[in-house]
Amino acid sequence: MKCDKDEITSRDYPRLKTLPVSEITEEGAIFNAEIIFRGDFEIINYGFVWAESENPTISNSERIIYSDNIQSNNYSETIETTLKENVPYFVRAFLETNDYIVYGENVSFISLGSKAPEIYSFSPTSGTWGDTINITGDNFSYIKENNNVELGELKAQIISSTDSTLSALVPAQKNEDIVNLKVSIFGNSSYADEKFNYLIPNIFSVNPINVTFGDTITITGENFGTSILWNTVLIKNIEAEIINVNKTKIEFIVPTELSNKSNTITLNSVGKQLEVSEQLTLKPPEISSFSPLKATVPNQIITIYGENFNPNEDYNSIQIKGVEANIINSEQNAISVELPDELIPYYNISVFDTVDIEMTIAEQSILSVEKLEIYWQSTWTKKNDFPGSARYNAVAFSIGEYGYFGTGVTEDDFELLNDFWKYDPSSDQWVDINDLPGNPRAGASAFTIGNLGFVGLGSEDFYWDNPDNDANHFKDFYSYNPAIEDWVRIADFSGIGRHSAASFAINSKGYIATGWWGKDDPDGKSKVTHDAWQYDPEIDSWTEIENFPNASYMAVGFNLNNKGYIYNYDALYEFRNNNWIKLSAPGLSACENIAFGINGYAYFGLGEPHQIDGTNLLYEYDPNSTKTTTKSISHDNKRWGASVFVIENKAYVIGGATYTNGITVLNDVWEFDPTKPEL
Repeated sequence: MKCDKDEITSRDYPRLKTLPVSEITEEGAIFNAEIIFRGDFEIINYGFVWAESENPTISNSERIIYSDNIQSNNYSETIETTLKENVPYFVRAFLETNDYIVYGENVSFISLGSKAPEIYSFSPTSGTWGDTINITGDNFSYIKENNNVELGELKAQIISSTDSTLSALVPAQKNEDIVNLKVSIFGNSSYADEKFNYLIPNIFSVNPINVTFGDTITITGENFGTSILWNTVLIKNIEAEIINVNKTKIEFIVPTELSNKSNTITLNSVGKQLEVSEQLTLKPPEISSFSPLKATVPNQIITIYGENFNPNEDYNSIQIKGVEANIINSEQNAISVELPDELIPYYNISVFDTVDIEMTIAEQSILSVEKLEIYWQSTWTKKNDFPGSARYNAVAFSIGEYGYFGTGVTEDDFELLNDFWKYDPSSDQWVDINDLPGNPRAGASAFTIGNLGFVGLGSEDFYWDNPDNDANHFKDFYSYNPAIEDWVRIADFSGIGRHSAASFAINSKGYIATGWWGKDDPDGKSKVTHDAWQYDPEIDSWTEIENFPNASYMAVGFNLNNKGYIYNYDALYEFRNNNWIKLSAPGLSACENIAFGINGYAYFGLGEPHQIDGTNLLYEYDPNSTKTTTKSISHDNKRWGASVFVIENKAYVIGGATYTNGITVLNDVWEFDPTKPEL
């Protein structure tokens, strides 16, 4: 006999002997024991333990236990379960007192097998995945792994076992609704008299049914799987996140991937697919406000506030003036977007507009009550179109706060004009004034001295009609006095008549240089000239001065800081001390340019290079540092033959022409402000 070493003390203890196993058959065997010393100890448990390895114990082996204070010295037990066929076993008898567990010696034997377990009953007899079934019977194993419980063809997980009870979980799958319950031990099986009935899940209601993204929806019903893993909710084939389940309730979150207003609801629970009769309806988006109300820079971030937005930015559509905006952040109550590039397509061109914001979410669209104001003030600002005939090769000048524009040639059979107009930049309005006296003309020249504007020269037989016939160039000159709102003829130009001459005014005197005089050349050789002239209004006379370095019809003149400049095709010249000084400036290689000066900078461009459609290039040039930058207008607004005047450090470019499958003559007006944009 043997006592666990942890219990060995100097005190006495009971002793017993494991006797040989008897009546070994295919249905079991009889285990036998003898108590050889009892003493005064109360025996609270006794029985046998057995296993395929030596020294089995009551904690890790098969066992049969009795719980009474045995009085006899011998006890036996018929074992009809948990014995495998032709397998060696070791059995030990044991006694348990309040202080000791005493084991007998190992006795070995070879088993011939044992009976099948017996099932008396089980409950509940119906249930669903994950429910616990309690089975009562006989000849079960204390060792959970030695028991096998099956519902139909599926094995159940055993969670506890004794020799007379089993507890198992209903498998999380099934092949039939009503199935047999079977218990097996080492290949010996028995079936319960009753069958197990899988309960069918059923939906009673879904609430709420009119929702927005992220809302929690509750499905109430019966017989749902009690694990999230055993349930799937599909909203129009989009799987929803389930957050809570029990037998009668499933809670899930409205998914953000929904793109339809109305959506079917499908529940897959414990192997059953259920369709909800009602459809889930998404609430329409609501816009309460947006900020800022005015977009003042390209790609301005606009934040729209409201309700029922989709936190998933991929499922929101925001259009501003019908253009899809890039969403950079999306929340349920706020969406931030970038102002689309198309609404301020050119950095250098101002945009002033009032536009709609439209939101579309899940097939439902809404317009903001307020409109978004776009206020992008840049270098170039489109003004009201010139109301007179569209023209090119006209002249322009400014007096005080007003600009003046007239003459030129139209698109209609190259009609020449002599009408004149006054422009007020404060109201962006044009007023027709008295026509220029004399013949209609194109390619005239103009300058301003004090409060008078001067216009003269030009031609009625423009050179590109037929250069060989270029003649009838005018020498007449006129001054316009806004005080009397009329023209006065002054001394005719003293040189040969011409068109396309450069002009400017400094130190209260006007200057004319270069130009095209065609057949009027005294030598009959050259069609262009390089002579230069000064006009003195005090004595109303013209004086020839130092020739310009090049004969040209491509030159344009302007004044800057009371200095005179001429830009000729690809070079810039300053008139200094009665000499022409060439400056280091970029070359345009173009004719029909405009040129002007503002705030110490010279500007030239918008002419006709080798492409007769014109250019959008405008250079900004610092005569002091020779630093050059570009202030170009958009490519869509390229031109040649335009006119320009300057008022309060802003230039106004009018008309001109371009060429696309024929000449297109323009009547648009653009304000040029080099101080913009202010960022």
